[in-house]
Amino acid sequence: MGVSIKNAQEIYEVPKSQSVSLEVTVVAEPTSAEPYTITLAPSSALVAAYNTKNGTSYEMLPATAFQFVTSSVILPKFTAQSSTCELRLKGVDCEEGVTYILPVVIDGVKGGTNYEAPDENAAYILYQMCAAKAPGAGTQEDPYTINGIDTFMLIGSLLKDDATVYFKLTDDVDFAGTEFGD
Repeated sequence: MGVSIKNAQEIYEVPKSQSVSLEVTVVAEPTSAEPYTITLAPSSALVAAYNTKNGTSYEMLPATAFQFVTSSVILPKFTAQSSTCELRLKGVDCEEGVTYILPVVIDGVKGGTNYEAPDENAAYILYQMCAAKAPGAGTQEDPYTINGIDTFMLIGSLLKDDATVYFKLTDDVDFAGTEFGD
């Protein structure tokens, strides 16, 4: 059994103060005649081994920058792929442009018999926090698109001296939970 990320990317770039949700599954070869409930978890113990094997020097993704919304999956009997669980990567508490790593392993298996989860079947997620950007070019033909609190907060940084900059509000901006909305 191994951990798999649906629609995997080489590096997940998460804009500051935003999040990206990943669907995580377990793939089994061969299939089992018994169903399993499998729990997934991060494993900081695998970072050093990954770096040694790949000649990299990635740091473990801080715990504040990811969240398992659900961490268990079901692998029905005679099925090669489990249900999915959700892992959310958040654009917080990381240096922009630095690549971090998040090894995801099988942490526990219930059901069936005699199964051990080897660490070599882990999924490795590479992560970079990037600066939030407003879509558009700021011109009259292609205005910056403001579609939420994150892009609204960028307005000041997009203004230019002695130049006209265009913006287009495409969605309501909800200030609840911010210093402006309370």
